[in-house]
Amino acid sequence: MRGELSLSGSAVSNFDEKIFLTLDFSKATVDGKITMSDFAGDTNPYVKINTANVKNNQFTTTVELMDCTDQSCPIITASQLTGGLYGPGAAESGGTFVAEGISFGGDDYGPEDPKDFTVISVWGAKKQ
Repeated sequence: MRGELSLSGSAVSNFDEKIFLTLDFSKATVDGKITMSDFAGDTNPYVKINTANVKNNQFTTTVELMDCTDQSCPIITASQLTGGLYGPGAAESGGTFVAEGISFGGDDYGPEDPKDFTVISVWGAKKQ
C-alpha cells in the first residue's frame, strides 16, 4: 500500500515471539501486533499494539491481549510500548516493551493460584 511500511522482527527473550508494525506515513501513525507462541490450546493469540501517533520519529502506546481463550491466558493491567524509527524511509525500528498483569498458569501454579507478573523486553524490527 502506498504510504505504508511494514516492519517485522524478533523480541529478545526465551520465546519465539515476533513483532509486526505497520506505519502509515500519511497519518503519521503506527500499530501492529506481537505474536505469542506459549499457548498450545489457542490457535492465534497475540498482543495488539494500539495505534500511536509518530512525532519526531518516536512513538509510545499501550497493548492488549487478543484472541486468547486458554484458561492460563494472562490479564494485562498496565502496558507501555515505546519505539523509534530509524534509517532512510524509517526502514528500521526498535524500542522497549513493558507489561504488568496477572498470570493464571505456569510451571509452579495453576488457574486457582494467580501470580502477578512484569515483562520487560527490548525489540527490533526491519522492513521486509
